[in-house]
Amino acid sequence: MVQAQSRPGGRIKSVDMGDGIFLEEGAQWIHGQRNPVYRMADRHQLTSHIRSDEAQGRYLKDDGTEIPLTLVHQVAGAIGDMLEECEQFYESEDKAYPISIGHYLDEMFDNYIKTQPTNQDIDSMRLLFDWHRRFQIIDNSCSSLYNLSAKAWGQYQFCGGDDYINLTQGFSSVVNAMIQQIPQESIKLSCPVKQIVWEGLYTCNGQVVYKPNENDSHKLTNMPNKSDLKSDKLILNMADGSDISSDKLINMADGSDISSDKLIHMVDGSDISSNKLINMAD
Repeated sequence: MVQAQSRPGGRIKSVDMGDGIFLEEGAQWIHGQRNPVYRMADRHQLTSHIRSDEAQGRYLKDDGTEIPLTLVHQVAGAIGDMLEECEQFYESEDKAYPISIGHYLDEMFDNYIKTQPTNQDIDSMRLLFDWHRRFQIIDNSCSSLYNLSAKAWGQYQFCGGDDYINLTQGFSSVVNAMIQQIPQESIKLSCPVKQIVWEGLYTCNGQVVYKPNENDSHKLTNMPNKSDLKSDKLILNMADGSDISSDKLINMADGSDISSDKLIHMVDGSDISSNKLINMAD
């Protein structure tokens, strides 16, 4: 495990405030119980019986005026229905689907507003809509809903059980439990990787242009001590929130470009369109 930071966990970081109180600077809950993270936390008795929720507070305007709860629930229900309808695009063979979740919600909400009576508080409804858009940006770990696929929206699978499971000793306790299962000599901290050479299958316009030997390995280069690491399998987790989107990410030595036909979904919500990742030292 190669970690650029001086501690494991990436964006997961729990701060011990004393008296059994932990402040989360990163991930806060385990969502659902039918997943490996929950099973590990439960096995190590790290889960709390206290359950949480979100988006249940008071909605106030800039001047302190509270938006009526009936209107809050009405708009939340309407947007929930819109997102549920968006799930149909994933299974559909129809190519006429929205460009992004952002474009989809804008159009659907504008149509929804047109159906409202003239005495309705449209300004407050639009404020609530803006709140829900920002909430979805957080919930989907993306920088913009206009970069979030509407086609793949229905691909998400719920893990069942409680949605907001707290940890008694903070989320970092789950990371620590995982670390205990990895030999210490296999963990390299403060070790940023400057380049990944992927000896994989390269394609151009859908045609295979180079197929390496099946015994070739991946190579992580430019380590701090100038050494290289090789591996047969590589899991890349870029949790810096950056987006890399390019049809021609790789420049070959002969001056040609390789266009990608594969999409890698990163755990931070960004997408990388490429068959090879190279010189990504940002």
